[in-house]
This record gives sequence, structure tokens and C-alpha cells, in this order.
Amino acid sequence: MNIPEKISPKDFDHINIIDDEGLVLACLGMVITLYIEEPYHQSIRMGAVECIKEYTELVNPYLRWISIKGKRMKKFRQTQLDPISDQVSQLEPMDYFEIILSGAEKVELANHYSLVTLLCGKRKYKNMGFLTATLPLGFIEKQSPGFLQKLAVRWSNHLKAFHGYAGFALIRSVDYGYAEKAEPYLYPMVKRFPGMEIDLPVSHLQHCTEGIKGINWLTILSNTFLERLGGKTGLKAKLGEEFSFYDYKEGTIIQAGPYPQIGDLEQNNIPLHYQKLYRQVRPIQAEYPDILIRTPQGVDDLEFAQEWLKRFS
Repeated sequence: MNIPEKISPKDFDHINIIDDEGLVLACLGMVITLYIEEPYHQSIRMGAVECIKEYTELVNPYLRWISIKGKRMKKFRQTQLDPISDQVSQLEPMDYFEIILSGAEKVELANHYSLVTLLCGKRKYKNMGFLTATLPLGFIEKQSPGFLQKLAVRWSNHLKAFHGYAGFALIRSVDYGYAEKAEPYLYPMVKRFPGMEIDLPVSHLQHCTEGIKGINWLTILSNTFLERLGGKTGLKAKLGEEFSFYDYKEGTIIQAGPYPQIGDLEQNNIPLHYQKLYRQVRPIQAEYPDILIRTPQGVDDLEFAQEWLKRFS
């Protein structure tokens, strides 16, 4: 695709990344992603059900597809969610729980409206779960002030969030195969716009057991990480008044500046609030050697991954 000389928030809902066959591989929007410790606990699973129900009530008219626990995608109906609480209550700790929702016209395409949650079963090693949901910027702007922040607090409470983030993102298909197909087309966007999240939690999950993936406009940190940074009070003092803090039961959510930023390295525009926050939380960032996206020929995947993860240094 041709990237506009400048991208402003009003452009977001109208920019799609399309392949040679005309398929929408990615679009621009807002994401909230939460990583979850010990996702096999019944309280966490029921919390996920509450998040899913809230999301579907918000965007019901836009949803077209649903998959429950790895089954084939079916046409979405709100009534399909009615028995989920009963199903979850019958799960054994070793069982996993997964739901995928999409608003795409075709299952494999990217769309602004999507939700994926994967709560792994109990294992001998430390395992994690996640919930990620996307929305178009225009939808969020129509809500009451503080909508995304309040949503992040509620969901973090429901899931006892370990860490996470919310902000601008490239939204890919909920079908992992098609999500990876988009990767060659994403490089110019994520290389240029530092505020644009690369988000595919199913592949990030294994690296985020002891540290955070990174930061965005909203950064969710459990008390485990706040303690490693010397406590919330000290962190708040170092960041200053331009940063807002929203507490949830297990931690806090840090807002970096009044509005989400995309930045633009071609315009020498690095979101300074993001940079200031990143420099404070860098000690708790996970070591992440894996490939984030496939890069063009001649660009080393692993070098790019490290460059992107440390882009706010």
C-alpha cells in the first residue's frame, strides 16, 4: 500500500493493508491486550466471560463470526454466549478455554472488530493466558470520555491482569495463518510509526512470563512489576503530572500523555511521553529474541525485532 505522507487519527478507520489479490490483511485501529498469570483459575475464566459479554454487547451489530474452544468458525449470534458460563464452570484445571470473535465479511480477513482470548490449562511449567480486543478509533471517539481507560480497569480487575497495553495497532486477521500472511506488508508501517503496536499475543505469550512486552498509550502493570520498579509512588514522581494512573486491584494502568500517539520517524516525531515511560520501565521488559514479523529481503528479522522492541530507548 502507499502510506500517506502524514497519518492523522481521522485517517485511521479508512486505511487498509491489502495484498495482491485485494484481500484486507490488516487495518489500523485500537487494541487492548492483557496478559494473565495462572489463567486456569475459575475466577479468571469467569472474568474472561464477563469481558467477552461486555464486548459483544458493545459491538453486537458488527460481529459476524464466533469460534469456541477451537471449533470451526460459525456465524455469530449473541445467544451462542448464553451457555458459556455453564461450560466454563465445568472445565477442569488442565483444560484450556478459547473464544474468537470477528466482524470480518470473510473469516480470514482483518477487521476492526475482533476479540481473542486463550486461557491455557494448568501445567508443571509457568503458563500464561491473554485476552485481546480491537475497535476502530471512530467507535471509541463516540463513547463517553475515559471509555478506554475505564474498560481497561474493568477488564484488568476481571482478569487480574499481569501486564498489558492499549493504543494504536495494526489489526490482523484472527486466523493465525492469515495474520502471518500479512507480515511482509507490515514492515514499512511499523518501521515508520513507533506508536503502532505489533500485536499477535499467541506468539508473544511464551516470552512474557517474567517481563512485559513493552509500552503503549496505556500500560498495565501488576504489583509484581511495580515492586521491581521501586513502587508506584516513586514511579509516579519520576514521570510527572502529564502521566495519569488508574488503579485496579492487582496493579495500576499508566496513561502516557493526554492522547494516544502514533509518531512518525520520517518526520522525526517520537512520542515523548512514550519514550519517557519506556525509559523508566525498561528494566522489566522481557528478553524477546523471537521474530516479530517477517521482514523484506536483506533485513535481518531478529535485528529488527530488537530494534522495534527498544524503539523508545
